[in-house]
Amino acid sequence: MREIFEGVWSPLKEASKTAQLMTNSIVNVKNDRIIDAFALLRISIDKYEKILLHRIDEINTSRKKLLEDYEDDVMCEEQKLVKSEKDFDNNLLNNNYDIILKGKKSWIDIIKKIAQDVGKLKPPTTVEYNIEGIDQLSTAMDRILNSVRIVQRKELQNELLQHLQTETVDKTTEVKSKLFMDILKIQSLRKQVIAGKMQIALVGEHSCGKTSLIHYLLESDPFLPSDVGSVSARITCLTYADSADACLRIYSSLEERHQEFPEQISLSEYFSESEPDWDGVKDRIAVHVKRPKNLETYSKEFSLWAKSFVEIRIPSNFLKLGIDLYDTPGLIYSDPPVLRQNLHALVKTVIPTVVFMYENPCFACDTSDCFLALKTILSKQLDDTSIFFLNTKVDIDAIIDADTVIEGEEFEKTTLVNARQRRKDLLLKVPGMAQQMFHNSEFDIISVESQWDPCGIKMNQLAIDHLIQFVAISHLKNCKTSR
Repeated sequence: MREIFEGVWSPLKEASKTAQLMTNSIVNVKNDRIIDAFALLRISIDKYEKILLHRIDEINTSRKKLLEDYEDDVMCEEQKLVKSEKDFDNNLLNNNYDIILKGKKSWIDIIKKIAQDVGKLKPPTTVEYNIEGIDQLSTAMDRILNSVRIVQRKELQNELLQHLQTETVDKTTEVKSKLFMDILKIQSLRKQVIAGKMQIALVGEHSCGKTSLIHYLLESDPFLPSDVGSVSARITCLTYADSADACLRIYSSLEERHQEFPEQISLSEYFSESEPDWDGVKDRIAVHVKRPKNLETYSKEFSLWAKSFVEIRIPSNFLKLGIDLYDTPGLIYSDPPVLRQNLHALVKTVIPTVVFMYENPCFACDTSDCFLALKTILSKQLDDTSIFFLNTKVDIDAIIDADTVIEGEEFEKTTLVNARQRRKDLLLKVPGMAQQMFHNSEFDIISVESQWDPCGIKMNQLAIDHLIQFVAISHLKNCKTSR
């Protein structure tokens, strides 16, 4: 019996020792992160409160100065009138009629001059000011704070995650980690599904028509920078907001956009009338979206500027459908690393449908260079990325002779189908492209400049319908994968 008791006591003691060690190891190592985060939050709140109050003080001081200046001008004219009237009364009291008669014209001129000056005096315009966004601040804060939660993970998962992050795993670990990698992917996809948005990233070489396509989709006047060569360096997201909430937001980076309070610039004033003031929007956002000429392309200052992520929230029937558009800088293989890093972060965190846009149907050298850069950026994610190849600037004159009369049905079912196939065949002849084209991709042609022609309008509309259908199907596949 003693041996039986000993046989039980031995493992029980080991279990007790293990329990004691585990109990002693419970240290709230994350407490400091919570304390530091909320301390920084309080500092940030105090900072912005002081900024807002200081701005109100500046406005009130300026208004007070204008009112004081107006009051001084009124008093000055009043003193002139009092002096003239007093001189007249003194002469009248002393019976100095000769002086009155001789100075009559002078007094009349003085009085007229005072009257003219008084007539020119205008009280300062009363300018009312609103504090935009203050009412939504509490709600936004609650939403953000409620998203912070404590998540417990088993040690096995923590170790596996560390292996994945170091990227120095052996083949055995890769096999073991595949299931966990799938879990991480599904979690990322679920974020996209919960957001209820379809994401489209426009990618292509310089001057391939990305910006023109955005303006076409939004049915807007040009407001994003567009020119030959490099005109932008930041990734810009266009998303829906109503007129009152229209704004531009600037984040330090795309990855940090959910973890910080962005700099925000209101654009609501440009959408207050029946027609948007696109020129006003263009001027207001230019400094934040246009590539700065005073920064060297490969400098640290340029990298810091380019890493910032811009979000433009505006009214748009297209964006209201639940679609976010990402405008990316023109892409070439020799770009500064920060531009490739930004695009990689976009594909990794947002999981958009990539619209690869190119101008020359024969896939010119710059286009090949651009696509090689994209493949390098996507790397292992290439197979999981939905790509829509869009041949741009396919002028309608290149499809139909100017003197040719063609019925709409014939154009749509024959002429356009043949033109599309010819350009797709040219794309398939590009080395390595055939394999890519048959995997998770689609193709079409478009020409925003051909909107003047009914056939051009039809071609463009069919291309956009095709694109939206492809994006929706890709989105549904992601939803299905995440279940």
